[in-house]
Amino acid sequence: RISPYRIPANPQIIADAIRAKKQVTNKSQRDFVTDTDEECEVIILDALKEKFPAHKFIGEEETAKAGVLPDLTDDPTWFCDPLDGTTNFVHGFPFVCVSIGLTLKKQPVLGKHCSDWLLFFSGG
Repeated sequence: RISPYRIPANPQIIADAIRAKKQVTNKSQRDFVTDTDEECEVIILDALKEKFPAHKFIGEEETAKAGVLPDLTDDPTWFCDPLDGTTNFVHGFPFVCVSIGLTLKKQPVLGKHCSDWLLFFSGG
């Protein structure tokens, strides 16, 4: 059983980077990755690995770099898209989120979209 746990998405990192100059590379013709994607993925997955060391982890950016989809097993497996909406992000639009999911025995049991940084732009 997974106890309640706050997903470690640091809204300030994304809020600060929205309007800053970005290091952008192409994963494919229509798919971008930025240095912020990679930084956030490391932060999120490191925190999850510390909390759940026996689980498996699949990060979008890590997987894209490897060029191979990892096998999905029955083990608890976390999935992370550290900056869902990279095209919006690249163009300075704050309509992005962190997407995280968990499977148990290959079945999705948790999905979370974190978009707290929108508050930074709305004055909330």
